[in-house]
Order: sequence, then structure tokens, then C-alpha cells
Amino acid sequence: MKKLILLAVLVSASAPIWSAPRTTLRKAPFNPKTAPVKWPTIRAGDDYAPRVAPIQYLLRGRGFYKGPIDGVFGAKTLAAVKAFQRKNKLKADGVLGARTLPKLVQVVKRGSHGDAVRAAQILARNAMGHNGELPYAALEADGFFGATTEKAVKWAQATRNQFEDRLAENGVMTPRSWCLMLGGEVIGSQV
Repeated sequence: MKKLILLAVLVSASAPIWSAPRTTLRKAPFNPKTAPVKWPTIRAGDDYAPRVAPIQYLLRGRGFYKGPIDGVFGAKTLAAVKAFQRKNKLKADGVLGARTLPKLVQVVKRGSHGDAVRAAQILARNAMGHNGELPYAALEADGFFGATTEKAVKWAQATRNQFEDRLAENGVMTPRSWCLMLGGEVIGSQV
């Protein structure tokens, strides 16, 4: 009798496990606005001025670069990058990438001023539309984030959304905006 009661208890205790509905994990739909990003790699010898000049402004704004804003990643820019990396306890290899760039960029928006704004203005004025148009090519890198700069940043954000909605078009230079405008990409993107 004890064996029968014990068997009944074991069977009833395990019944919920056997009868539990199977659940399947569904993969969340891909959302390019929230998907992680891959920062670009910018290094010595990279002479693409629309990408290097903003880096020089960002370094100058943080007190690390004293050379000309010429868009050339030469010896002075390399020394400034390494000094910035040492100060931020990063590997001082002179390569701007996924560890260095997020620490270098700053959120700038309407009302901001300084070299980080100049960097954003250069990126915004060089943002090319899908037909090759540059509507903000005359935007001056004056360091003041006013209404025109805000419109230019919104345009630049929109150009990064041509095929896939990856950025909020709000005129605020967030780390995600910096990443994509400097040549980074959305991980898992279909374009």
C-alpha cells in the first residue's frame, strides 16, 4: 500500500512537467534603430578629410590636438589620438575604433557650441543624398549649433536612413549618429 501511495504521489507531482505546454523562443524582429552598431576604424594614413577633420576637431575640443584642421591623419593627429587613448586608459595604438570613438564623441544639439559642434557641422555638410546632392555644402563650421545646423544634422541623419530606418531624425548628434555618420554600420542590417 505504501508503494502504491508513493507511486501515486510521484506521478501526480510530475504530471505538470509532462503536461506543460511547449514554448518556443521567437527571435525578436530586427529593429535597425535599436540594433547594435559597429564603429568604423580610422587610422594614420586615412586622408578622407570629411572623416578626419571632425576627429581633429573632437580631439582639439578635448585638449589633445594642437595642429591644423586639415583632414589629414598625420603625425600630429596620431600623437593626439595616442595621448587621448592613454588618458582614457585605452590601448594607445593610435587607431580610432570601437573603444576610442565612443569616448571621444559628445552629444551635441541645438544650443551647444565648440569644437564638437564644428565636427558635427563638417559631417552634416558632407552628407550626400542618394542622388549625390549636398544641400548643406555651404554650412560653415562656426561651432554654434543653431537652427541651420539642426536642419543639416536632420538631413544627414535622413541620408543614413535611405534604405533602412536606422537613426532618429531629431537633429541631435548622439553616439549612434556619430558612429553612422563617421562610416559605421548597424549590425544585422539588411542593406
